[in-house]
Amino acid sequence: ATGRFTFTSGTFNAPNYNVYYTGTNGTSHNTVNIATTQTQGTPNTTSHIGTYGDCGTALATRTSAGKYGFTLTHRSAYLCFLPRTTNATGTGWVLTSIKVTSDNNIAGNYTLTPTGLTGTGSSNTITLGISNFDITNAATDQARNASYMVIAPGTHTLTVEYTVKNTNTGNTGTIVKHLDAKDYHANTLYPVTAHLFEDYSNTKYYLWDAQEDMWFGKTAIDYNTGKYNTDDAPKWLPLPPSNPQPDATRLPHFTAPNVPGWTFLHGYGNTFQYATQSAKDCPNVWELAWYYDKGDVRWDDATVFAFRGKFYRGGVWIKKQKVIADENSTTVAALKNTYPGVQNDPESLIHPDAGGGLGPQKPIGHGIPSATEIKKYFYLPALGEYREGGGLYHASTGILTSLGIKGFYTCSSAYCLTSTSIGYQWTFDFDNTTLYLNSGNTIWAGNPLWKAK
Repeated sequence: ATGRFTFTSGTFNAPNYNVYYTGTNGTSHNTVNIATTQTQGTPNTTSHIGTYGDCGTALATRTSAGKYGFTLTHRSAYLCFLPRTTNATGTGWVLTSIKVTSDNNIAGNYTLTPTGLTGTGSSNTITLGISNFDITNAATDQARNASYMVIAPGTHTLTVEYTVKNTNTGNTGTIVKHLDAKDYHANTLYPVTAHLFEDYSNTKYYLWDAQEDMWFGKTAIDYNTGKYNTDDAPKWLPLPPSNPQPDATRLPHFTAPNVPGWTFLHGYGNTFQYATQSAKDCPNVWELAWYYDKGDVRWDDATVFAFRGKFYRGGVWIKKQKVIADENSTTVAALKNTYPGVQNDPESLIHPDAGGGLGPQKPIGHGIPSATEIKKYFYLPALGEYREGGGLYHASTGILTSLGIKGFYTCSSAYCLTSTSIGYQWTFDFDNTTLYLNSGNTIWAGNPLWKAK
């Protein structure tokens, strides 16, 4: 950018003069105030920074025409925040403020010299107020939500708090990100990209391997909390599964085929069944056993996820199958077909009678994997379940339980599918204390689907 300036008084004949630009809130020719409260009204604009601490210096040099020319060097540092989310299109999430806290001062009054800012400042926090910038973009989108902040140069370790609001529900929440120590140079703009959260509002809950989700075609009493009318839950009639059922597409898959090759006897017969409909791509019982035993499953109560206009914290990190296979000298394909050990032993991880008929359980680990290890893991949020019950021949009470507290994930393997009133599936369950390979979850529980990673 260029500009013209007119000196209205005085005589200027020297070959050079120092030029000081202190922004619009400087209190003297060389005093700069980097504001602790800054505001930006429009995405991807820097028109506000002159008010909040943008400053610069230059050496004006006299030309042969008697005029002076100079190029301004900015003496503050600048942050450009570029937030994004996952699966949030149409969910109404917007950004309302960004608060930055440093391990040392980044705001306050500074003295502007020809070589830069001097002084120690007086505040280690700056809050940037933002006018509801849309953050439902899955990829970085500068035009949509780029937000600019002025800070003092120097080496800082920054903590960034993004406060967001859901325009549909009015709920607010804050996501905290920690940045490593960095030397922020004057006259430099630093992009700060951040994935804020994943939105799981579109999650559907299925009875085991049903063709449709359990609330297909039904209207929620309270969509945001997942509450439905009990009378709208899938209903079954006390008839053999070969007879017509009024809610057939929402009912469990009673006639799923048997897994071939089973020879051992367990407490419910000598056959297992495998999914061919909604649960066909979910991990099978062998894969669950590998995740349970070798997946280094860790509870994480810090990572935020969104569900229908509200934030929740609670989920697990699990090692990916390729990592498990490599660490155990096997292949990903083998994880889907075998599990080490005597499988017809009631204490085997995959035996329906293990753990007294409820499956094995053990204390869960805690903490997010390190930055160098996290690519070896994937995240599962605690999305709760619709429990069995709700009256005669109803599959559910219509109340979503344990959201953000416990996870219950469907398996593609089941057993004891002998009538419309009996049947069990394995589920991969977890909370903040315990990991379960649950063999006692009925096919009437409404659980989210997932895929092996």
